Amino acid sequence: MQMPSMEQMKAMADRKVEPLLAQLKSDPKNKDLSSGRVFYKSAHQFKDAAAYFDRALQVDAKNVSVRTNGFLPLTTTGTSTEPWRFCRNP
Repeated sequence: MQMPSMEQMKAMADRKVEPLLAQLKSDPKNKDLSSGRVFYKSAHQFKDAAAYFDRALQVDAKNVSVRTNGFLPLTTTGTSTEPWRFCRNP
């Protein structure tokens, strides 16, 4: 069985996140709905995952799991300062 391409992985993550996006529009502060970060992180779409980690961080700034898991994917994107926003004190 062949591994899916990066484009296929992104398309799969997009499909899984669609229902969450609709719910987030009506309830943007619901931290449970920002789980799209998991789908994008699993699909190696780190910039997209970071948007969800940012949203979760805005809702729950003291959440250590969000800070740690938001930081790690961004270290692979090649930007030197972007990941550090997850390390700042709330």
